[in-house]
Amino acid sequence: MFIGRANEMKALNTALNRPGFQMAVIYGRRRIGKTTLINQFVNASGCRNVSFVATQRDERDLLEMLGDAVLSSLAEDLQGTVHFDSFEKVFDFIARMAARERVIFCIDEYPYLARECRYMNSLIQEYADHAWKETQLYLILCGSLVSFMRDEVLSENAPLHGRSTLELQVRPMGYRDAAEFVPSYSLEDKAIVYGLTSGVPKYLEQFDDARSLDDNIVEQFFSSGGYFSEEQIHTLVTGDRANPTAFNSIVESIATGHTKYGEISEASVVCVTRG
Repeated sequence: MFIGRANEMKALNTALNRPGFQMAVIYGRRRIGKTTLINQFVNASGCRNVSFVATQRDERDLLEMLGDAVLSSLAEDLQGTVHFDSFEKVFDFIARMAARERVIFCIDEYPYLARECRYMNSLIQEYADHAWKETQLYLILCGSLVSFMRDEVLSENAPLHGRSTLELQVRPMGYRDAAEFVPSYSLEDKAIVYGLTSGVPKYLEQFDDARSLDDNIVEQFFSSGGYFSEEQIHTLVTGDRANPTAFNSIVESIATGHTKYGEISEASVVCVTRG
């Protein structure tokens, strides 16, 4: 069941219904529901589409993965017989497929691709300005590293600045939408769930309203293997501006008895230096 995101869906559909090349930049913290939103939009659009999720792989692997995704989605009969030896060849192929019909091309976790292939922002800029400009391509760049998306994609100094026709930051849900995840709960329990999750969809999905709120809290927060038992540490260590070394040194300094800000700061510096 897809809940909420009416405004975001409306914005995506407005761009879809405009003729010509469109480029949407979608970003927001992890677990916020970006991929679910995009999948819902793409499935409802009825358009031919390519969905590619970048991972932390080298350039050659990423090119091969993208090429396979394009062929399996747009030209399945060519799989095994056509191979792309550059991203330019992939992008040229997409341009031909989108010459007369709307094609949605989504690159999820775009920062992984752009960081590995340092020229990617400039390459997409070139295609947005030329080969894709007269097509019906709808390009979606999506990323969880908010600072990267703002600084390297949207900022005035970025190669892609001014090319997007839609910039969409996906934020936590409000109370009304969040409450729909636990419809059988009382108003008080719905408010507690909202407070515990801050409206983050992935967190809301962990609550089973067929069980009591207390049972959900015990299982998810305080039981071994519960979703939230390690989630906050994972977020701190792997988040947008994560610094695992500093995080671990702060935890170590507190664990060894330092409780005041100055003591924690000094001990953390020592830990980092020693490490």
